[in-house]
Amino acid sequence: MSERLDRIEADLEKTQSIANSNARAIEAMLQQIAMDREERNAVLEVIAKQQKQLDRHQRILKGLQTENRRILDLLINNQTEIDDDE
Repeated sequence: MSERLDRIEADLEKTQSIANSNARAIEAMLQQIAMDREERNAVLEVIAKQQKQLDRHQRILKGLQTENRRILDLLINNQTEIDDDE
């Protein structure tokens, strides 16, 4: 009977050790998940900021293209008027 109790006690200690080890592993995983979430959010903020800058630059470029077309139209029309006068 004593031998059986000793085996049960040893099994219980192993089970407790495994449970404690699992608890530590779960805690470490939860901490890593939290850190990963923070890093992901930081990356998403940077992406959003860069997207806003890209949108702004695209608007500026579109405005410059429009202005260039207007200037070219003026130059072409002015050249046509000069050619007509000759």
